[in-house]
Amino acid sequence: IVICDYLPRIVDPALMAAVIDALTAGDALYNRMTNAIQDEAQRCGFRFAADLRPMPVEFAHAVFRLGHTQLRDAYKMNAKPHVKLFQTRAGEADLRGDTAITDETAIDWDYFFDTAAGVVEFGAALDGKLPRALFRLPRPSIGDAPIALSERNIRRGIDFGLPSGQDAYAALAAVYGAAIMGPPLTPLHMFPQIMRDGYPDILTQHAGTVSFEQQTPLWYYVIQEAALLTGTERLGAVGGLICAETILGSLFYDDAASVTAHVAKVVDAGGPVPGNPVSKPAQIFTMVQLLELLGVVKSR
Repeated sequence: IVICDYLPRIVDPALMAAVIDALTAGDALYNRMTNAIQDEAQRCGFRFAADLRPMPVEFAHAVFRLGHTQLRDAYKMNAKPHVKLFQTRAGEADLRGDTAITDETAIDWDYFFDTAAGVVEFGAALDGKLPRALFRLPRPSIGDAPIALSERNIRRGIDFGLPSGQDAYAALAAVYGAAIMGPPLTPLHMFPQIMRDGYPDILTQHAGTVSFEQQTPLWYYVIQEAALLTGTERLGAVGGLICAETILGSLFYDDAASVTAHVAKVVDAGGPVPGNPVSKPAQIFTMVQLLELLGVVKSR
């Protein structure tokens, strides 16, 4: 499901295929990271478990926070009215998950996956915009300020020493080449004129001595790249390659042949593998197929 349904929705199949080639040749950044960790563990006298799959901080603290741009302020969980992400008044239902499930918050999976019911509410676009609710996170749930999730993401990236989007582009281009990568984002891509006119102080923001315009936080670079360069609901080259390297790389070390075969299915389909009706788990390639087999949504 992850390889054949989820990943090709957010990563171009051509990038997935390029990652498989790099993993097979041992040239992917995921290969290099794993080898470097093994070498360092050995140097320090630690045993590196053969089945341990490290997670790049670029993925954990930047790229896979792509979901923040896909959120909405409220959701239809079922046939009842929309439920807010965060309630603003006592007694209102919300989706923080720290209360008992109610009639309003019980999940009807037809509203979250493209089933025969035809009522799915898709996630918001991958772009540089966040829902209003994420700019004022509820303090009891998050602890210390800042209360804007975008600021928290950028500060977290700086704290963990992540490369900028520009540096990540250069590192990936050295592995995959300019033909796969396409052009890097320009300063005007990062901060369009309308933003410059309305918020000129944004160009003075920086980490260290270099402005965000020249060395852009990786998380923001990735979501702007998705919005501006793909023309689809997918990540661009930087975000897509980091995402694919992490997910495919962690699975590749366990079963390279199976992962390669599943990616080939995605490439042949040009996207998510078609979800035909199934009668047993071995036939499942999509989330809708799983829900149908479990009987929680109607089969098509």
